[in-house]
Amino acid sequence: MRRLIGVMLLLVCVGWVGRAHAELGPRLESIGPDGGRDPLPMVGSDLQVTVRGAIAQVRHRQAFFNPATTPIEAIYVFPLHERAAVGGMTMRIGARTITAVIQRRSEARATYDAARAAGKTAALLTQERPNVFTQSVAGILPGETIDIELTYDILLAPEHGWYELALPTVVGPRYVPGAALAGPPTGTGAVGDTDRVPDASRITPAATAPGAPPHTGFGFGMDLDAGVPVTEVDCPTHALLGTDLGASHLTLELAHPQEVADRDVVVRWQTEVARPTATVVAGRGPGGGFVAATIVPPPLTSTGRRPRREIVFVLDTSGSMSGAPMALVRAGIDYALDRLETGDTFRIINFSTSVAGFEGGTAHPADRATVARAHAFVRTLGDGGGTEMLGGVRAALDDPPTDGRRRYVFFMTDGFIGNDDEIIAAIDRLRQPSTYLFAFGVGSSVNRALLDQMARAGHGTAQVLLLDDPPAPQVARFFSQLAAPMWADVKVTFDGLAVTDLTPATPGDLFLGQPLVVAGRYHAGGVGRLRITATVDGQPVALEQPVTLPQAGDDAALVGRLWARTKIRELSYGKHGGLGGDAAERITEIALAHALVSPGTAFVAVDDVVRTTGAAATRAVPVQTPAGVDPANSPVVGATAAGQGVTITQDYTSAIPVPGRTFESVLSVVPGSQADGAGESFSGSSSLEEVYIVDGDDTGETIQIVDSPPMIDPGSMSLGVTIDRDYVQNLPMPGRSFASALGAAAGYEERPHHASGRAAAELLARGGASLDGRQVGALGLALGLGLTPNYQLGVSAELAWRADQPTHVGLMGLLTRWGLWRRLALRLGLGADGPLPAPTALAWRAELLHPLGRWGRALPMVSVGVSDVRGDGHAPAPTVGLGLRF
Repeated sequence: MRRLIGVMLLLVCVGWVGRAHAELGPRLESIGPDGGRDPLPMVGSDLQVTVRGAIAQVRHRQAFFNPATTPIEAIYVFPLHERAAVGGMTMRIGARTITAVIQRRSEARATYDAARAAGKTAALLTQERPNVFTQSVAGILPGETIDIELTYDILLAPEHGWYELALPTVVGPRYVPGAALAGPPTGTGAVGDTDRVPDASRITPAATAPGAPPHTGFGFGMDLDAGVPVTEVDCPTHALLGTDLGASHLTLELAHPQEVADRDVVVRWQTEVARPTATVVAGRGPGGGFVAATIVPPPLTSTGRRPRREIVFVLDTSGSMSGAPMALVRAGIDYALDRLETGDTFRIINFSTSVAGFEGGTAHPADRATVARAHAFVRTLGDGGGTEMLGGVRAALDDPPTDGRRRYVFFMTDGFIGNDDEIIAAIDRLRQPSTYLFAFGVGSSVNRALLDQMARAGHGTAQVLLLDDPPAPQVARFFSQLAAPMWADVKVTFDGLAVTDLTPATPGDLFLGQPLVVAGRYHAGGVGRLRITATVDGQPVALEQPVTLPQAGDDAALVGRLWARTKIRELSYGKHGGLGGDAAERITEIALAHALVSPGTAFVAVDDVVRTTGAAATRAVPVQTPAGVDPANSPVVGATAAGQGVTITQDYTSAIPVPGRTFESVLSVVPGSQADGAGESFSGSSSLEEVYIVDGDDTGETIQIVDSPPMIDPGSMSLGVTIDRDYVQNLPMPGRSFASALGAAAGYEERPHHASGRAAAELLARGGASLDGRQVGALGLALGLGLTPNYQLGVSAELAWRADQPTHVGLMGLLTRWGLWRRLALRLGLGADGPLPAPTALAWRAELLHPLGRWGRALPMVSVGVSDVRGDGHAPAPTVGLGLRF
């Protein structure tokens, strides 16, 4: 039975090509000069992850579908993990597979353009930012799907005892400051290039408008073999199905075969070795030897000499933070204010288009009255305007304390900006040695690369607060880092081993639970010691661990890519104003040597077959608005390429799920849009039937929301099996929910249901016949609290009866165990064999609960069980029941 269900799960997950083009309802279409309509291309992605120890290898498959009637070139701007070492790409056209080659970026672009002009199918992958990439695919025939597969490696490091893999699925909207540059844009984005963000059009993909179906979706699977027993797994972003293959080995899949690409997919796991000192991987091949190490210094006992503190809270209150992100910010700061200690001083600074703050943004003592006023100020914070982060950075770092205090900057933002280099350069320039900046990302799809760079430049740490995460634990982690001794001036050496080109060369400082990743090269294997030295509370400390570097190994190329990515990252930090000169050339040389995508290199694949004639139209793939972001406050939602217009029919407004939304408010989300009159006529239109939004001029192609019939799902490319959406939703498989499917591996949880620390209520009606033939029935109410993700403890109250007998009442303790193949509830307590006050006796009930599907927050379920009140003289009563769990 277990094997059969495993096969069924595989069929569902392989059927990830039930892509966005199988959706019904309105969709985006391009309108040509002759009035002809063509749907925009759509992309379905599939992420298959293999984790072995501390290394994650990802096979990222993208399927580009052309629903139009003419050949197209599709441009897709998408995110990858900020530390991904992208080392391979293939293109598949039907039965043909073409392997991409690495070239200098300019050469790869020329190769691609020549193939496109010749009518050949080609693919080009370029890197715009450390976590933003562009996939261009030319020569997609009408009705055709072309597969692109990327492979990349990620070196993982545990933080506070947990490993985490966060794979982004959408590039969030970017606020772009600066004056527009002359000439055509360099990309297909919704915002033009500026003097402060010269690549803005390459990092601002247009987002689908409210009410339109997804144009991007994804599937996900993970094969996790940690090498040591896994004690707990958590996925706060998506419902997963899992299979336990052993104490340290398990597999995970999405509970639903196709998810909308509007948030990060985050998987966390904890092992029995919660705080390893160092994990080393190494390999040596024809190109030399490479070694990488993740180091987590153990906590040390403080000498009690805690420095005086000034804590500066910097809050992003721009438009992209409106709604759920801003609510998290307020909750997080409220919690932090209550954790301030006597003797601390604090400041609160908020920024959007301009900078403001609590009582002028000046420092105040953390006494009870001042903190109370600060709480009131936080409650008044609104949101709106642009993300002028540079002003917030300057306000936080200017005028450092003069009374010997250390300054800790608590910076909360989603990072949706385009001028990343300006921000990092400002932190480098303004930060004083006694100042430490901690970056807190807030939202479903934050700019993790920016946060990582901010924390590195600020000598602090970076954390991400997801929409489903409570803020208290992460804020508490921040204060625990401030209270614990800091490892200052950390240095790493490989004593007795010829390790060179170690990166980072100067790791800096480490706070409690913060990992350090170093990588280097070696020329000969041998035995030596990994040595970490630092200063803690003014005293020198050292850690040593034996290390053996192999003379040869199959992992040489893999570890080499990890070293190269780490080295590129280190070199990039030195040029925050834009890569150039020696650093840029050095990065390109390293990327070419290890076949990696970088700012100066790109992958290109060309099919030699000429498949089209004439120039194919270029179409940009619209992405999703990140979950939690208000489209009305996003600068690119509903927009098209810079300089192009947008046509919106009345069907568009009827599809917008916002009460009272008018054409004027739709227009306001697009920079540069113009309106002639108040709700009567608009630029380029004579009626409300068609609204023309102008961005720069009145030329260029237009986009229109139209009703469209469903299209046939071409089915699974791997198995040739068509699995439509209704089949997937109605699949008669037990345990479709996350909690019910993952019981084989302890520590899994489903949110918001069955999660550790969460309350649940249960209503249940039962009926049946006792073993002595009497009819029985009961109504019950149970309240439970999750002690762990798999167990709940609570109380149960029941009103029960038997034929021709007095009513029974019972008050019992409740213990519920949720497992893969069973739902077992045990109740034990006191019961009475008549109306109260009646003699009480031991009462018990055991039953199996099976969910029937979810109705919002309610989980209907059927139960089969047996119950008894000892002392009533009757035999136990088997029953069948129906209930609801909330």
